[in-house]
Amino acid sequence: MNKTFPDTIKAMRTHLINGMHAAEKSYTTLKNSGLISKLKISDDRRITIALAHLNQANTFITAAQTVYQLETTGENQEIERFFHQFQVFNDELLDSISTDHSDQWTGIEFRELVKNYNELPEIFELKPFIVD
Repeated sequence: MNKTFPDTIKAMRTHLINGMHAAEKSYTTLKNSGLISKLKISDDRRITIALAHLNQANTFITAAQTVYQLETTGENQEIERFFHQFQVFNDELLDSISTDHSDQWTGIEFRELVKNYNELPEIFELKPFIVD
């Protein structure tokens, strides 16, 4: 592939933004807040929706990671830390659902993911991600 550097950054930026929004939807759906809480959706349906959003987030973040690995020289600690933290969040959310335990650690890992996202290089021109 002969993409220019700005095209690579643009592709990664789009995937990162979409991935974070899907990750947030997954987490907020799991913890039964906001609109989901008001709709009184059953636990089984809520978990299905949370997993669908998590799958979407994983797809976007994996796409960004693929672009990063194939189209850049790599070795950016902030980006690699973000990709690692996404995997930690992903694993924790799945573990929370599969073992039916409190989502406390899922929240901790999600907030750490947001922190890592907000520390990504300025070259991506990302707006800070704010969580409640």
